[in-house]
Amino acid sequence: LGYSDDPGVVPHMVDGLFNDEEEEVREANGQTVRVWVSFLELHNERLRDLLCLGESAALEPREHPTIGVFVPNLSESYADSAMDVQEMLDYANKQRALGAQTLHGHGSTSHSLITFRLEVS
Repeated sequence: LGYSDDPGVVPHMVDGLFNDEEEEVREANGQTVRVWVSFLELHNERLRDLLCLGESAALEPREHPTIGVFVPNLSESYADSAMDVQEMLDYANKQRALGAQTLHGHGSTSHSLITFRLEVS
């Protein structure tokens, strides 16, 4: 996820979404794109909303026959720029349970999932 000297896939994708040249092409075609971001963590078999300010509601994944897997009550935040996304990811990464210690002093692992929802009109 890094935005340092060696950015990963997500920063490259985000930069492409908010690229000035791409924006000009969309405007020329009469299109607008709105970007919504969600970020969750799976840690100790529990899902946690990493963009929620404060305590998030219990999250349980569901499966819909048309839209597939989704997580009700997972917050989505609107991003107007690549900087907005970077700030969201920085905030979410600080919320993660990385490096958490179990009662036995062993580190535990967590997995995260970032979702970008695009509205094109």
